[in-house]
Amino acid sequence: MPAAYFTDMLSRLFNRRYFISLSYVLVVVIGVVAWQQIALEMSPDLSLPSITVSYSWSSTSPEVMEKEVTRKVEQAANRLRDVETIESISREGRASVTITFSRNAPVEYRKVELQEPLFSLQENLPSNVRQPSISRQVPDEL
Repeated sequence: MPAAYFTDMLSRLFNRRYFISLSYVLVVVIGVVAWQQIALEMSPDLSLPSITVSYSWSSTSPEVMEKEVTRKVEQAANRLRDVETIESISREGRASVTITFSRNAPVEYRKVELQEPLFSLQENLPSNVRQPSISRQVPDEL
């Protein structure tokens, strides 16, 4: 008899439109709340390790900086292993080249590898160009 009682009660509940509509709304609300509570750690923002080489040459046009400095530094950076991207910015009196490496690249070793061609490049640059500033950036996630 208890099984028949539950079957009868369920059939009465499912015959009511408001109960079914309320059930759907309740499921949707619970889903939206759960979706908003998902942690961001499931998809972290991953930035790759990089080295930035900066040169300065007082009051020189961006075009001259690009031709005389930026392109030569980019060519030297292209010889390195594990390079993902090379981005450069040439402004008046300044040139900056950012070399981004793959995730597991030994950045400190690549920095040492890059210094040798940069020092030989310094001899071929105009005398007013200052020594490069080399900075490295390794994200905390790595």
